[in-house]
Amino acid sequence: MLQIGSTTSLLGLAGCAEFVGIEDEDPEPEPREPDWCIEEYDEPVPEAQETGESIDGIERDPDDLNSRYEVAYQCHPQGFQLCANCRYFILPDDDDVPIGACAIVDGRVRSQDWCGLYEHTERLDEPPDPAPFD
Repeated sequence: MLQIGSTTSLLGLAGCAEFVGIEDEDPEPEPREPDWCIEEYDEPVPEAQETGESIDGIERDPDDLNSRYEVAYQCHPQGFQLCANCRYFILPDDDDVPIGACAIVDGRVRSQDWCGLYEHTERLDEPPDPAPFD
């Protein structure tokens, strides 16, 4: 009799596992392509930024810009080198959206990205160390 009761309890608990998510795990999200943001943000910059000035005072000339492909634009930083620290970065109009522009690259530019034309801003005493923990 004791064995029948314990078997019934185990079967009841096994049925509960399905409801509390013990057996179901969230699947891993699909990895993004390394250049996923290039096409996603390939849109004209807002009018205020079209001929705006970068954080180092470099004026953007809409007729003299490089494409993202030409500058090896990446959707991630290179260590501490990122657009937000670059002398060509034009700050976003909206403080809640980290998407600005660039004085020398076409299209919208995210503050956390990087390209091959990166130069640290003069507002930094020295460029960030790309490997601070080595």
